[in-house]
Amino acid sequence: MHDAATAAGLDAWLDDAVGELSGFSDSDRPGWTREVFSEPYRASRAWTTGQMRKAGLEVHQDAAGNLVGRLPGTNPAAPALVTGSHTDTVDGGGRFDGVVGVLGALGAVQLLAERGMKLQRDLLVVDFCRGGIQPVRAQLPGQPGPGRRAHRRRPGAHRLPRAVPGRRL
Repeated sequence: MHDAATAAGLDAWLDDAVGELSGFSDSDRPGWTREVFSEPYRASRAWTTGQMRKAGLEVHQDAAGNLVGRLPGTNPAAPALVTGSHTDTVDGGGRFDGVVGVLGALGAVQLLAERGMKLQRDLLVVDFCRGGIQPVRAQLPGQPGPGRRAHRRRPGAHRLPRAVPGRRL
């Protein structure tokens, strides 16, 4: 367990980081809005990249657009430990929408570094692209029109408990 001074420092850092990251928001939208690929989102991604690098992570963007920070472990053959969340938000999302998972993981990396601790496996901190899925603004073919409800199940489909005999959820 970490001591009170480290805990207070981490609490202060996390509070400041949430404040800074939540500052990247579309001022024309309600709440905290960072829709994926918007200017506030791109700015928040640049800020997050900087925070990952400050924490000592090797940073890259993967083919799916996820921002990945890697803390190398001592055993390259060991499977990686992955944690994180997203920094985009739904329209009018809350201040903590997704960011606490990314920032909390960065706080853990900082504690490991302060203690001089090395993990056996790589630790990946991921800011997932499109974690706060935004609605599609156009009606797609096959979607119900306004005021009509979509079918929740295909005809003949079973609810999971009936589909898997002897299993209860």
